[in-house]
Amino acid sequence: MTEFWNTKNVKIRKAHTCEGCLTEKQPGEEMEYNLGKWEGEMHSYYFCLECREFITKNDWAGDQLQEGFSAGDIGEWRREEEKEAASR
Repeated sequence: MTEFWNTKNVKIRKAHTCEGCLTEKQPGEEMEYNLGKWEGEMHSYYFCLECREFITKNDWAGDQLQEGFSAGDIGEWRREEEKEAASR
């Protein structure tokens, strides 16, 4: 259960890995910084803007994040969606 959660877009000053797709972003790029307390533990991580857009576009992905996710899950969901779109 989420006790509190804050997000903000930041221009990063050092390299960070997106928790959603595990791609590394370089200084000067924009990412979404997340900070919050979930199930009694503090968590912080970054999402690339592509993963944030995917989450925003797909309500089910946002719901899944509320239940918890593992590093790289969003990237996998994005690849699956791309495969489905290509097969249509």
